[in-house]
Amino acid sequence: MDGNSNFVTDVHNSRPAIFLHIPKTAGTTLHNIIERQYPPEAIYTFGSNAHAAVEDFKNRSLQERNQIRLLRGHMAFGLHKYLPSVDDYFTVLREPVNRVISYYNFILRTPDHYLYEIVRSRNLSLSDLLHSQLPLMMNDAQVRLLSGVWGEVAFGEVSEAMLKMAEENLRNHFVVVGVTQEFDKTLCLLQAKLNWNSNILYERQNVTTQGLLRQQLPHDTIELIRQTNQKDIALYNYGQILFAQQMNEQGILFPLKVRLFQARNRWKPTLLLIRSYSIIAFIRNKLGP
Repeated sequence: MDGNSNFVTDVHNSRPAIFLHIPKTAGTTLHNIIERQYPPEAIYTFGSNAHAAVEDFKNRSLQERNQIRLLRGHMAFGLHKYLPSVDDYFTVLREPVNRVISYYNFILRTPDHYLYEIVRSRNLSLSDLLHSQLPLMMNDAQVRLLSGVWGEVAFGEVSEAMLKMAEENLRNHFVVVGVTQEFDKTLCLLQAKLNWNSNILYERQNVTTQGLLRQQLPHDTIELIRQTNQKDIALYNYGQILFAQQMNEQGILFPLKVRLFQARNRWKPTLLLIRSYSIIAFIRNKLGP
């Protein structure tokens, strides 16, 4: 079943926002849900060449930028300065070791990734790639994007000050700080905070069972990932605190709301089938034998 099936069609006035999409944090699934919350003409998406897309966005006229109600893509914090009508962000954080492993697997299966040929031709292991210091998005990437420095600092040069800036940005500018491992709770928070309609049912997108698994990697490689992502680990821990606080602010009924959503999402294929059957039966009844 297509994860974009419009089982629910009610429309609310969704709150304008910026989705700062950190690579390999369940963003593809979330993008599909976003497209049911905002009209297509109000969504501005950064493509695969993120840096070029950001520059294109900055060069758009004020009138064009004022029409945007949802800005999304791989970007660094700070683009709200170019959107007078939008200043709320949301993002999803992921446990850093798992995110780096997922990113390495992504490189291996993506021929148009800028590191694909290098990794394949040199047969670089994950450890080799980290030692090469080539992939900035495998070195404290979440701090890089959320602090706003992105690629302005070299591999291994993300500082404590940048971590503090990322924490401050999360605390002051993000209406939802989600967690990949708690995707359903994150989604329910987004619905509540951004006034999304009830059409948030989903099926996981861009999920693969191929590639390296964490338990397959040597202990030394896991430790190397931790060493090169110490600031991300600290940021993730802080993000979990904010995530818990945001859920608590929803009140004592929020866990029940999440469970009800999970039940609806689990039974979505059956409900769609029943709905489809009912429509067919209605038409046949009207048309006669």
